[in-house]
Formats: sequence, C-alpha cells, structure tokens
Amino acid sequence: MVQLSLSQSIVLLSTLLVAFQSACAFEFSVMVGEDETTGKKGLGFTPSTLMTQAGDVITFKFASGVHSVVQSTYDAPCVALSGGYDAGVHTVDNSKDLNATDLPTEKLTINTDGPMWLFDRAGGVCFKGAVLAINPTANQTALGFKANAAQAGASTPTGSTPTSSAGPGSTATSPAIDSPQNNGALDVNPKMLKTSVITVGGLLFSGLWLGFA
Repeated sequence: MVQLSLSQSIVLLSTLLVAFQSACAFEFSVMVGEDETTGKKGLGFTPSTLMTQAGDVITFKFASGVHSVVQSTYDAPCVALSGGYDAGVHTVDNSKDLNATDLPTEKLTINTDGPMWLFDRAGGVCFKGAVLAINPTANQTALGFKANAAQAGASTPTGSTPTSSAGPGSTATSPAIDSPQNNGALDVNPKMLKTSVITVGGLLFSGLWLGFA
C-alpha cells in the first residue's frame, strides 16, 4: 500500500477537486435577438434569466440583425461596465433562421457565483428589455433589472446613448435641468437662474428685474 505525504495528499485532493468541478460545469445556450415570449426573431435574450455557478460556460448565438452582449450593472443596465465583458458587435443577415447552424457565437466563462448583468448595446434596445440577468438575488431581481433599463430609456434624451460606467453602482449622467425628458421638473433657463442667484445676494429688487428680464 502506497502512503502519501501530507503535501502529496493536498496536491492530489486539489487535482481531484478541479476535475470534479470541471465535470460538474454546465454549458448554457442563449440566443441574442430572439423574443423570449414569441420564440421568433426580435429583441432581447432567450432565456433572459440564468442561474449559474463559477466554471459554467454561456454560449451566445446571434440572430438576424445587429446585436452585441455587453456587461453592465444592476443600477445602470444600459451603461457598459468599464473593463467588463464585451462580445463585440455581430451583424447577421435577415435571411438567417433562428435554428441556422452557422450563426455567429461567443462564449463567456462564469468566474463568480454572484450576480452578473448584461445587455444588447448594438441594437440600442436595452431600455425595451434587451437585458440578461445572471444569478439575480432577492434584492436585485431580474424584473427590477428590466425596470431600471426601462427607466433609463425614459430619462435619456432622444439620440443619445450612455456608453460607459466607472464600475458597480455607477449611473448614467442625469438629464439637464431644462431637458424635456426631466419627468415634469420645472423648465428653467440656466442663464436666468444664475443671474437671479448672484443678484439676490446684493439687492433683491435688482435680482428680480434681471432674473425675469
């Protein structure tokens, strides 16, 4: 009978553990550009929620149109996380079926058991629900992630798209005070506001005259 030293036993156990984890790793398939509700070409991810563990692999398949998979954060779903996962932009001919065997693919190896948030940036449809929640929690839910994306779309002026975030918890720049998308906030001319504030400190009546001239 062969007896192993303590160090040899530790190495052997570590090797067996790695082999066991590799054997238990699961590969998920996610379609990008398929409507999860109808099962037809559209916007979003199918499925749009996954529960994974470290070591699992996600294979993204890109359907017709222009699509991408970019990592973001729960609070800013439509803003790319700086240094996060980015599968690049994939353009697929509209004639391709969802079950075509030559659709472009990208793989993502999960390295955490915690939450991960992704969106389709290329199509500009994140705020319409083109998001993917990985390992959502009781406090950060998949529905909450979609709601945050929809809210981001409502507060972003037409023609502008947030592009990057400094890290978890970061949010997109808030709309200007005179933005039409400011959800009912008072529309104030910044020049008039500045003049009023400066003048009020000196003479009240002068401030009123300059502020509303």
